[in-house]
Amino acid sequence: MDRWNGRVALVTGASMGIGAGFCEELVKHGMKVVACARTKSKLEALKEQLSGAKGELHPFVMDVSNDEQVLAAFEWAKTTLGGVDLCVANAGIAIGGTILDGKPSDWRSQLDVNLTGTLHCAKVAINGMLERGVNDGHVVLVGSALGYQVARHPQLHFYAITKHALRVSATALRRELLEKKSRIRVSNVSPGYVDTGFASRAMGIPDQAMQAKLKEISMEPLQVSDVIDALIHTISTPPRVEVHDLLFLPTDEDY
Repeated sequence: MDRWNGRVALVTGASMGIGAGFCEELVKHGMKVVACARTKSKLEALKEQLSGAKGELHPFVMDVSNDEQVLAAFEWAKTTLGGVDLCVANAGIAIGGTILDGKPSDWRSQLDVNLTGTLHCAKVAINGMLERGVNDGHVVLVGSALGYQVARHPQLHFYAITKHALRVSATALRRELLEKKSRIRVSNVSPGYVDTGFASRAMGIPDQAMQAKLKEISMEPLQVSDVIDALIHTISTPPRVEVHDLLFLPTDEDY
């Protein structure tokens, strides 16, 4: 991680859970982190929490589904900090509903965040690196284990579709970078069930009930720290190694 000291990262979905954990770890490693999310108060609280750390946290209110806000965030990072060297595209939403009973408006909302907005961030980050001659930059797309199979829960079928598309997109980006003879790396990091409450909110199940169900089936979920460990591994490899597609699961998960 030494090579990232003093460099600039932009993290989406940074106000809570996995995104906030990413920001905290990167700041502790000396990075200047532009933390992007929709809720200003949560970003400011995270900044206060990390005061005195080795690096810096810079809150920026941004919705990844808003094109102008995405461009503004990257422009601010370029003007103020010199430009983004690492982009962690973590923002994501899941709106529960089967395909047969679901609403197209809910599908579009998920696509806008999980795919279109995420790829927009990746595009702007990569093009900025290319313009600045940064040949060792990195883009991490935070996917899901549901990007590898059809979700067992029908309520998450369309969410899984968006994560399948994101995984394919990572390979598409990698091939485009290879055509440009660039060594900017692209990684799709996909955890299984993480204990953040994300899935229970999407399926409309109270967290207490979800925790009881996990206990019933004897499954110990992943923790945010496990996902952070995967991220650090992914961005710490030497230039000859690209962790392009990383899937990891709770040991007990029936996957």
